[in-house]
This record gives sequence, structure tokens and C-alpha cells, in this order.
Amino acid sequence: MNRFRVLVVDDEPLARGMVASLIRRDAEIEAVVESGDSASVPDLLARHTPHIVFLDIEMPGMDGLQLARLIDDSGPVILFIHA
Repeated sequence: MNRFRVLVVDDEPLARGMVASLIRRDAEIEAVVESGDSASVPDLLARHTPHIVFLDIEMPGMDGLQLARLIDDSGPVILFIHA
């Protein structure tokens, strides 16, 4: 069975925690990494090589759409989240 690594990026702790909690319930998930700020995303992508990235659309600094542009087309699947 393939197991997936997931990165959840949302500046709202409650929203981020809820998404991460739901994802962790899936048996096919190997690891969930959470981040509350967009500045940490490039480092987290390099260190954890996630298969799936959940990006909040509205965040201080770079928003989810700007972050998505930094991710290579051969990179992880990107899903946008918004409260």
C-alpha cells in the first residue's frame, strides 16, 4: 500500500488543526506536517517531500496561490483550502 506524506499550511491554528486531524484519520497517510506561515513552506517542501499539500488561499505574506506558483509542476498535488 502506498502511504502519503501531507503538508497543511494555514495561518489559522484551529482551521489547520481541523484539516490535519481529518487527514490523520486516513490509514493511507504516513505523516502530516503543519505550518502556520508561508515563509516556512520552501524548507518544509524540501525536508519532507510531501505528496499532497493543502494551502490556505488567504494568508499574510505569500498567499496560497503565490505559494503554489513556487511548486514545480512535477511536485506534490496541491489542494486549496479556505475557511
